[in-house]
Amino acid sequence: MKWFAILLLALACTAEASPFGVKPASLGTAQSQYTLANSGGVTVPGIFVAGNGAFATGSDATGDGSTNNPYFTLTKALSAYVVGTITNFWVARGGTNYEQFIVPINCTLSCYGPSNLYGRPVISGVTNLVNANFSKTAGQNYTYEIALIPNQATNNYAGVKTNQVLMVWEDKHDGQGLQRVGTDLWSRNAGFASIANVEANANSFWWNPAVGKLYVHPGDNSSPVTNGFQYAASVRTLCAVGTTNTTINGITAEYPYAYDTVGQEGYPLLAQCSGVIQNCLARGGWNHLVGVAPSGGVQSAGNVTNYFYNITAYDMQTNPSSGPGIMYIADTQDLGTTPNNGIAAIFSNCVAGMFGPNAGSNTPSVQHAGFGLHEANDTVQFINCVATNFYIGFQPGTNCTLFSNCIAANCWEGILTPDQTNSVSGFTAYSCAYGIKANSGNFQFTLVNSKFWHCRSAAIFTSTTSTNGFYTNNVFAATNGVGVGINSGGRGYLDVNSLSNSFFGLNYCYDYGTMTNAAGTDSSDFNNYYGCNRYASDMNPSPGYFISWSNWTNAWSGKIDWHSTNTNSTALYPNSAFVYTAPDPSGP
Repeated sequence: MKWFAILLLALACTAEASPFGVKPASLGTAQSQYTLANSGGVTVPGIFVAGNGAFATGSDATGDGSTNNPYFTLTKALSAYVVGTITNFWVARGGTNYEQFIVPINCTLSCYGPSNLYGRPVISGVTNLVNANFSKTAGQNYTYEIALIPNQATNNYAGVKTNQVLMVWEDKHDGQGLQRVGTDLWSRNAGFASIANVEANANSFWWNPAVGKLYVHPGDNSSPVTNGFQYAASVRTLCAVGTTNTTINGITAEYPYAYDTVGQEGYPLLAQCSGVIQNCLARGGWNHLVGVAPSGGVQSAGNVTNYFYNITAYDMQTNPSSGPGIMYIADTQDLGTTPNNGIAAIFSNCVAGMFGPNAGSNTPSVQHAGFGLHEANDTVQFINCVATNFYIGFQPGTNCTLFSNCIAANCWEGILTPDQTNSVSGFTAYSCAYGIKANSGNFQFTLVNSKFWHCRSAAIFTSTTSTNGFYTNNVFAATNGVGVGINSGGRGYLDVNSLSNSFFGLNYCYDYGTMTNAAGTDSSDFNNYYGCNRYASDMNPSPGYFISWSNWTNAWSGKIDWHSTNTNSTALYPNSAFVYTAPDPSGP
């Protein structure tokens, strides 16, 4: 929890918090003005909303949308908005808005109020359930019912309409926050379809639209009337949605859910076409928490369409019915931004975390990912991002570049790079089974300035017979002779270009493949090897394994590692170098 306390302070919604900033005061028609903190008196126009919180009190009946007399809901603010104008919608810190909000074109959704006293405003996908309104269902021992009729209008977006109860949540006040009622698919809970099935299954729910009642069986068989737990039901498919040239800044978006796989559902933070989402927290969604998924938007070729900056996301459904979830998703091919004419999305300084045990300790049954793409030809960049406790930390597509200190910790695969011409720079993997796995053939894979700490199987694993690898200025290190530095997957087929790398404490430095003796930057030389059990195993030429330094260098007739060394590098890799304290995904 200490980590999140620090994070909440760091994510204060100020103009200085992001390189993209907020819209200047000259934009839009103002209903009132708000002076930005630390701005030298710069004022920003906008419509102000108090929400349900302590910092400000608002009213839809008597408010006028000004700083001193804000509205209560975003819905009211939207009704006062003049279509086509550039407007800032300001939501008070410390409050919660139980409504979905789609930011109009060219507008901003942001927060106002003292960041040292109040947290980010919340846009919630749930309706809270009052304990006293539950009652035991007639003839049942553990099933309780409550009247609930969701408003269909709250779930209408991109052709998706539903008035279902999408998920039920329970907070036992044990520091874990809201948790799903049901450890399996939400569809199975919704599919119980009878009171008898709910009664027979602890930790389950069923909403009966015919009578407008929700039936809940708590996991500990207790009564929601008297157990003191908090209950809530997801009744919205989205929380905050950006459209074209919009900004969402300093918002917590939480607990929307999906009814089916049609359209865009279950996102706390969704970008439709272009703009910025920054300094936000997303939690408690379906198979995606943050991302871009177009719905009729148009973006001119050659422009960067979406920036995601300084966002933390956690608590995604681990096994949704549509397949493994991806916490941060770029589904952008419909925007027309291909590798030849633009960058579809940039994720910068974002954190993705999963619940559950260390996903890297065993092969998990559900292959979820922290960051990923749907289409193979999207051009997406990940900068300074962290993925922890996933099956796949980063799952890019063709021409996707990861650089500048991205980290995968406790994942089964730090990066799964499936397509041609991928390059990775400045990447770090901690305690992953595989640091990077390259799965497709006929491509050149380039890795520079990256570090791999204690990858149990292999830091690099290329599982095809037609991949050429270029590795420069990387560290492959482990303790107790664990893992392989570079596993090329196919003996005698793959060229290994290893230049200025450090290999420390591994089982094998290389496994399979053929070392290149090409001239210039493609040569294998200037490496340092220390404390590894073997230099190589199963390589070309025969005998394929090399234990001594003389056997290794003689195998290549002096053309490989001619200037390389066996310098003791223990001082460079203390035990602390192998430890990464992953962000706590359990939230505040």
